[in-house]
Amino acid sequence: MDNTALVQKVENLCDAFERLPDEVHSNLGNYNHYTHKTHYISVAATVANIRLYYYIKHLHEYKHGFDELNFLLTDPKSSWEKLNTKEKVALVKKNVNIITNVLVFLYN
Repeated sequence: MDNTALVQKVENLCDAFERLPDEVHSNLGNYNHYTHKTHYISVAATVANIRLYYYIKHLHEYKHGFDELNFLLTDPKSSWEKLNTKEKVALVKKNVNIITNVLVFLYN
């Protein structure tokens, strides 16, 4: 993949993630049973993590989750737009690689 295609792919993914409704972002929170607190997703930090991975880290290591999220949000075959909010949240939360490698949570 040449640099132009890579930038287009990454920016499309970042735009798609930023455009998710607030309801999806807020429901992607991660409840910690030990601290009894919900850790909310940071959209800006997650977008930065996506850029960091594709522009730098993927050259040195492969991490699952980034390509899966890219497929869900940007590929018409995923039928993402046809899903309701609960289905979108459930699909992302089911993918452990997206939760652990891609999304960035705020811990208070």
